[in-house]
Amino acid sequence: MVAKCTRMDDMKIVAIKMMKNEDAYVMQAKAEVDALTRLRSLDPDKCNLVRWHQVFTDRGHICLEFEHLDKSVFDFMKERCYQPLHLIEIRPIAQQLANALNHLKAAGMIHADLKLENVMFVNHRQEPFRVKVIDFGLARTVSTARSPEILLGLPFTEAIDMWSLGCMIAAMYLGTMLYPGMSEYEMIRYIVETQGQPPDNMLTLGSKTCCFFQRKDTYSSTLWKLKSPEQFHKETGIQPMENRMYKFASLDNFLNLRVINRRNYQDKIAETRDVEMFVDMLKGMLKLDASKRITPRQVLQHRFTSMHHIINMYHHSH
Repeated sequence: MVAKCTRMDDMKIVAIKMMKNEDAYVMQAKAEVDALTRLRSLDPDKCNLVRWHQVFTDRGHICLEFEHLDKSVFDFMKERCYQPLHLIEIRPIAQQLANALNHLKAAGMIHADLKLENVMFVNHRQEPFRVKVIDFGLARTVSTARSPEILLGLPFTEAIDMWSLGCMIAAMYLGTMLYPGMSEYEMIRYIVETQGQPPDNMLTLGSKTCCFFQRKDTYSSTLWKLKSPEQFHKETGIQPMENRMYKFASLDNFLNLRVINRRNYQDKIAETRDVEMFVDMLKGMLKLDASKRITPRQVLQHRFTSMHHIINMYHHSH
């Protein structure tokens, strides 16, 4: 639970994260303190990370004191009835989160729980779309996430955070989750139906591959085949559901999602190019093979975030 509090010695408004006095929560709190301590050397403002002040104990409860922030991106979208964000709004968020991930990578840290709820506006009224990353309860060298390598039981790197960032910016653009699976099988099925199967070498090495795929007996181009929902239900007793608002056959379907009605020809060309660059970056973030996934530094240099494709080519666009 997080409470908005007044610090009595200087009357400053702060946020106090209070942990339950139970073994699992105590362990998580200590892990978060360890992660925050490792990040002490980083400038929270320059790195787009929440500023941590101190840790104290109250009646057995570990309490973490942070700077007070505004609202999460999730709550912001909820207030807008989940209307999709415009690219002009997504761009600064993506740039700042890539900056945060770049600094975390340099520090050898994996956030591992990057989602809309864990990205907060600093003060949206005074500084629109300035954000910071919060919640380092899972930040360590070993953790869990819902990227393909995690779902398949493969070794992983900080690239899992880039997968999460890709899913986040897709959700901002769509106004809903790209892969809203309630179970791991649903997540895998949605990914495969949109982006194709992970490479055979990933599937062969994955410790959990057999939960979702079956090995082919015949010689073919691939060694594995995704289990059908009926087969998965028969084997596990779990009935897969269909929760998607959008069913994409490819990430390129994002290109045709919105109709661009601009009277100014240069504006129309620039916006079309902007969407193309956004989709190009998204595809880089959501590479199934983590070794081929775009890095935070590459996101910062990408034409979508740098806007070079607009600045250099369309001088007459508004």
